[in-house]
Amino acid sequence: MFGSKYRNPDNRETLMGQEQPLGKAFAILAVMMHGPDLPTELSQHTERHRIFMAAAPYALSSGEIATVLANTDQEEKKIYYHNLLTTGCRPVSALLYNSARDFFQRKVFTSAKYNPDYKLHLGLAATESVFDQ
Repeated sequence: MFGSKYRNPDNRETLMGQEQPLGKAFAILAVMMHGPDLPTELSQHTERHRIFMAAAPYALSSGEIATVLANTDQEEKKIYYHNLLTTGCRPVSALLYNSARDFFQRKVFTSAKYNPDYKLHLGLAATESVFDQ
């Protein structure tokens, strides 16, 4: 089986404009297919298999995909897909929250110049601040 950081050097398929390793492709497609309700329960093996089948062409060769699918040990496959999901999605969740926090700290709450669109979205008048509420 192939690790989450593995990418076949001959594979030139791009996902979101970049060549992605297997774990990152798995995470991106998991979020695209399931949103915040990721199939983390061990009983959701079929859903993780669907994600693998969608993500594998972006990182593996057809022979490598066939190698994974040819493995007859179903318990090993369940654990493999589950590990790809958990290791691939961990950075996605951390990066999302860190990016959101950074954006609000730099652009909304402490910006020297307040953006009127942000104020409108937050329900603030032109002279109000988030700290006035």
